[in-house]
Amino acid sequence: MKFSLLLAFLVAAIGLSTHAQTRDTAYSIQAEIQPAFPGGAMSFKRYLDRNLRYPYDAVWKGIPDTVVVQFIVARDGTISNIEAISGPATGGFREEAVRVIKKSGKWVPAIVDGRQTSCAAKQPIIFVKQEE
Repeated sequence: MKFSLLLAFLVAAIGLSTHAQTRDTAYSIQAEIQPAFPGGAMSFKRYLDRNLRYPYDAVWKGIPDTVVVQFIVARDGTISNIEAISGPATGGFREEAVRVIKKSGKWVPAIVDGRQTSCAAKQPIIFVKQEE
């Protein structure tokens, strides 16, 4: 029995905000242009198609699962502080979502007042397994 992975994702990232920090206080402001994967949504889908693997531990369950990954996109496009903030605690979904975001390379940074700025981003990734 062969399985293929149908990858679906939400194009619009949820809960994006730009963070600025003074010596004593961190605060959030709305970014004019949100951080994005280079090339846009279709490039991100192609990247997921090639790199995201349905977790081996979950193959026989066959149920769709969603993981939300939170990370920081710096002014230079590098990503850091990658963390799965929701999704099933077992089955390997969180670990795979973090792995694929970590491997994604530089992103296009957020823009605030016409300048590139560091920004927190949340990206949902939906895992769906289909029989061939």
